[in-house]
Amino acid sequence: MPDVPWIEWYQSLAKPSWTPAPRTIGLIWQILYPVIIATFGFVFVQAGRGRLPLLVALPFAIIGQKGDAALFLTGDVGRSG
Repeated sequence: MPDVPWIEWYQSLAKPSWTPAPRTIGLIWQILYPVIIATFGFVFVQAGRGRLPLLVALPFAIIGQKGDAALFLTGDVGRSG
């Protein structure tokens, strides 16, 4: 993908008429990320206390290591790497 600012890239996409406004999407993610972080923490604490098998926490660890959220936070959306 060419080096295009994310907003231009997003605006160039074909979106359905019911797509929320960018401000709405931003608000949703501001609420959703803390919920995701709390969920990760809950799973790790429960696994650490032996209430959940460690294999349950493994997918959370793998997802956390991949760091997809960092791409959105740094503005590198759409870039490979």
